[in-house]
Amino acid sequence: MNTQLTVKDLQHQAWAVKIQEQIKSGLTVSTWCSQNGMNTKTFYYRRKQLRGELIDSVPTSRLKPLSFTELVPPAEPDRQCPDSSFEAQLTIDVNGAVISVNQNTPRQLLIDVMNAVRHA
Repeated sequence: MNTQLTVKDLQHQAWAVKIQEQIKSGLTVSTWCSQNGMNTKTFYYRRKQLRGELIDSVPTSRLKPLSFTELVPPAEPDRQCPDSSFEAQLTIDVNGAVISVNQNTPRQLLIDVMNAVRHA
């Protein structure tokens, strides 16, 4: 039984390395698999399998309950559409979500958005 666990662990480590290589390559899964002679269905299956086992291995006492933050835009009664003269003074890219702000961006709105993106 120990030998089977060791083989399984080695296979998982090998797949974890392959998954990391695909992510770091910046290529789509399809392109990366094609370049590496791998079946995309096998790649997706193994990735799903590893994710599931990682989630199952986390003790439930360490999982945080989900929380939601309602994002309410500032009230602008006179405007029906976004201000086309908006000039971003700062652009933040968090996990692919691009947030542009300037000095008029309400502080609390930015905090709420950053928290929501961070926990997404």
